[in-house]
Parts: sequence; C-alpha cells; structure tokens
Amino acid sequence: MIQLWNPFFVMNSQQDSHELLAFLLDMLHEDLNRVKLKPYIEEKTYEQQPNQQQANKAWSDYLKRNRSIIVDLFQGQSINMLQCMVCNTKSYKFETFMYLSLPILEDADLLQCISEYLKEEELDEGNQWYCSKCKSVKKSKKGIKLWKLPNILVIHLKRFKFTANYRCKLRWLINFPMYNLDLSNYSEQEQATYDLYGVINHSGTLHSGHYTSNCKNKDTQKWYNFDDTRIKEITEKQVLTSDAYLLFYYKNNVDSYERQSEVIRSSIINSSASLPKQSSIIHGSIFNIPHTKLSISKLCISETDQQLTTPQIFGKKKSLKTNKLTPLPGKKPIFFASDNQKIQ
Repeated sequence: MIQLWNPFFVMNSQQDSHELLAFLLDMLHEDLNRVKLKPYIEEKTYEQQPNQQQANKAWSDYLKRNRSIIVDLFQGQSINMLQCMVCNTKSYKFETFMYLSLPILEDADLLQCISEYLKEEELDEGNQWYCSKCKSVKKSKKGIKLWKLPNILVIHLKRFKFTANYRCKLRWLINFPMYNLDLSNYSEQEQATYDLYGVINHSGTLHSGHYTSNCKNKDTQKWYNFDDTRIKEITEKQVLTSDAYLLFYYKNNVDSYERQSEVIRSSIINSSASLPKQSSIIHGSIFNIPHTKLSISKLCISETDQQLTTPQIFGKKKSLKTNKLTPLPGKKPIFFASDNQKIQ
C-alpha cells in the first residue's frame, strides 16, 4: 500500500521504520489538514531571545496553514539560534518538530542523548551562516531549544552511522525511562513529564535486519512484544534493549487518553466538515467517508479503555492502484467499531 504513494519503499528490501513513520505522518497530515486555502505567512526572525507572546504568534501563524490531528498530537515547537562568532550577532527563529532524532553515545542514558542533540555546535565551512551585520559568510554556531512540547513525543535513536569511509550500526544500550521522562530542563517555557508506551526495535545489521515492537496496554499496564504474527507478554525489563530504535512517549498532563480521544473525534469531524458537501456529509451521528459507500454510525470510544475503534466494514472496497473492486481481508479489524451493515 505504501509503495503506491512512494516508490522508495520497495517490497522485499529492508526499509527504515523512522522514514516510514515520517512519511505516514506527513501524508496523514496533508490528507487531514483542515486548512484548504493556505495564506502566505512571512517567515519571521528575531535578533533578541523571543518571549512567550512571540512564540504564541509564531504557533498561531503556523496553525493558519496547518490544522490536523497530527499537529494536535505529534507536533511541538522549538527555537533555533544562529550566532556569528565574529561579531556575536544572533538570529532566532521558531520552527515545528514532529520527533527528536538523537545522536547516541556509548554508556549513556536518554537525557544525555537529548543534551547532546540540543547543545550548541560550531557549523562547518559548508554550512556557515551569512551574517547580516558583517555582510558576509562568517564562522558561526547554532543551538536548538525546545519551547512547546507535543502531547505524543516520538524519539528516534540514530543507530545507523554513515561516514565517507564506512557504514555501521551502533549497538550501544541507551537507558531510557519507562516513567516520568522529565524534559523541564530542556524546554524554555513548559514543564512536562512523559511515560513510555511503545518501542520499535531493530535487530540485525545495517543491510539485513528485522523490526519488532513492544507496546503497553494502558488498562492492564502489561507489555507485549509483537513479532510479525507472534505476540507474547513481556516484562518491563525486557523492554529495555540495545535494539530500541523508536521510542513513543505520551505526556502526563490534562491531555490524557480521554482528552486525546476527544481531540481525535473533533479533528476527524472538522476535517470532513471542511470538505465539499458533495464528497463528505455528516447527517446527525452518521459520518459518510468521502468517495466511498462507507459510513460510520458513530466514532466509537470504548467505555472501558477509551481507545478509538474503527468501522467493521463488510463487502468490498476499491483498490487505490487499479480502481477495481478487491475483496477486503476476512479477519475482523481490530481497531475500529462498526455499524454492522453491509455495503450495497
């Protein structure tokens, strides 16, 4: 399915799960973006350290072009600094991020890797900054600080190292916390802690490997390992391995699972409402999916686990590639609830 949208993801060859995740989130954002007419927003830079009011304005400007469930849950805001090392002139600019790609260190924990990622660094000759005061390219340095933290924090551990002479996979064990990952010291304006709920692991080599995942059931607080079709319960100690590649944390604040579920419900309905009426219609509690004969009688959130469920769809659907009718999988979908009606 992914290959239909991006030929880069070729079947029968090892792909990078981080690149796949980034591609999926970008595609979902574009499809679910509630902004259809994007206004021109002039990029703003600051000569002095910006304040919260300026940060809010930058975030508000970003939302004028980008409003989706992906932004609501996964995106945060950072402040990037460039400094001329000749005249000390500084330039600040707000940017958004969807994940942190961290360099990893030997015998280090996750906070040390975050510190390494955020520390100021001198730019090499090929990336030096044009200083507006010196009126030329000068020796410079850059730094990043987190400002607004996302509800769901995705961390990418950069285990694959590429140089001009060799390529290798770094197998160092990075100690990452299961609970209360505290980013207060790394954020300019926000104090927040995070709990781990998922890990994607990569075993094997740079050229040949295998992906598995560890996921936490929020009701039972038990961890499970997913290895293709094999699923088994594991302990918390078994989650921490040198194969960890992507880490998924959720923020411990008022944006709980229940609140995030409401955000998802609202975002999907608002996304559909912004589409042309002939392609997407909501009648009462019936949500018609655009360009299909499918409808969801309700976007269901289980009273026991507050998890989104998806429609149990019967019959056939159209293939994205051939536009022909193709049978749906025989197994009952595990994510969505349904109206239990066949498609005519």
